[in-house]
Amino acid sequence: MRRNLFLSGFAALAFWLVSSVALAAPELFVVKDGEWFRQSGGQLTDPPVPNGNQETAAGRIFWLFADPEASDEAKGAEGGLYFYAEKTKKYSYLPFGAVNVNGVHFSPDGTMFIVESVGEGETNNITLELFSLADLVSHFKTQKAAMPPHWADAVRFVYSRFEPGTSHGKPADYPDEWMSLAVYDAASGQETVLKEATETSDFSMMGVG
Repeated sequence: MRRNLFLSGFAALAFWLVSSVALAAPELFVVKDGEWFRQSGGQLTDPPVPNGNQETAAGRIFWLFADPEASDEAKGAEGGLYFYAEKTKKYSYLPFGAVNVNGVHFSPDGTMFIVESVGEGETNNITLELFSLADLVSHFKTQKAAMPPHWADAVRFVYSRFEPGTSHGKPADYPDEWMSLAVYDAASGQETVLKEATETSDFSMMGVG
């Protein structure tokens, strides 16, 4: 009985040591002095692009998109989005299989973010996907956005979207579909058209004052 207790205690200690080492292992991508770096063998080198950061009410949050198939700086890394919250010193990772990421837009309070990426199968479309930072769960996605989003407040963002099945008859290298202005409310989970496009009028927003 005593031998079993000893073995159990030793196993628990070994597990704790292994877990501690795993938790203490350095991150592949780290933020030092307000900038992203790739960390390997104690050396800091250039990180993948795109990357950036944004000041929010919850502190500055840094983001980085790694595509090991397209970037030498991301070779050997898990593809996706990496985050670092300056205030909490917490790193997090979101697997994200987009062809490319144009940018990440955080809500003013820092609790949510929108990933802006290249549209799927459409030349002019932009894909927007809304996530909560706490659990990295997706809450909304559209592949018909026409421009980057703009946060109106902590739960609502405004964006322009193309209307399927419409056409202005423009040349092939120009956006042809009608463009309406919409708002998404994360609190209610509802999307509402603010300005509906017509055959002669498109609507967009360049910023929120």
